[in-house]
Amino acid sequence: MDAKTTALVLLCHQPTRNTAPRSMVASLGPALACMVESRLLDCALEDLAAWEGPRVVSTASPDAEWAAGLTPQPVKLIPDDSPDFGDRLIRVDKALRAAGAISIIYFRPGIPMLDQQYLFGAATALAQGATVIAHTLDGGVALMGSTRPWPSADFLPWERNSLGTRLALACRRAGHRVEVLVPLPAVSKHADFQHCRWRLEHDSRLARKRLAELLGAIARPMDRSEVLAVASRQCPEVATTSPGTPPSSAARRE
Repeated sequence: MDAKTTALVLLCHQPTRNTAPRSMVASLGPALACMVESRLLDCALEDLAAWEGPRVVSTASPDAEWAAGLTPQPVKLIPDDSPDFGDRLIRVDKALRAAGAISIIYFRPGIPMLDQQYLFGAATALAQGATVIAHTLDGGVALMGSTRPWPSADFLPWERNSLGTRLALACRRAGHRVEVLVPLPAVSKHADFQHCRWRLEHDSRLARKRLAELLGAIARPMDRSEVLAVASRQCPEVATTSPGTPPSSAARRE
């Protein structure tokens, strides 16, 4: 097993004005927050497109048509309407393993400092028999992967900052050999923007450059009103997802 046989799974939803994190909406308003969320999704799609192994996108069923056109490269689409992120992860994992996948890495948008070298390191650890977990700097999870099914996850705090530690503990109790990777910064609130811009200053990847430009414009009062006008036109008013969509996918997050 290596990167070419490891499936990379993006768990995502269609960005709208009611899906961005509450803390970001409180600082920027729903339209600008939606635009930032869209740029973060573009970064994740950039990572998925560059991956040499199987590519998978999982989203809620009402977003399936939207998700089918996200990348020019062929991807496997797995719609799932599980009631929470933990259930969704388990169900998607079971579906992929039933189809023959063994080595699988999961990630979500919001980690623009992720790159192919980091993903390759995760795939290498999987090839050596480890279950890998990458924490965010605030204690959440940036990335997770395994060659084994995940343990029962219904008790885990999927939307809380203690997730990384609790997930690693649950895996060890289930007999996994866990390798914790170098933590990555997440972008989920306005206070994260400056550090993100600094980290992406010399990043040549197109989606990262567009994200850095947007964050820079938001920071400049003279440009912010123009960006807001664009965001108001581009971002949908409401989600296309149904009332039963997972909270982590369609409802506004903390």
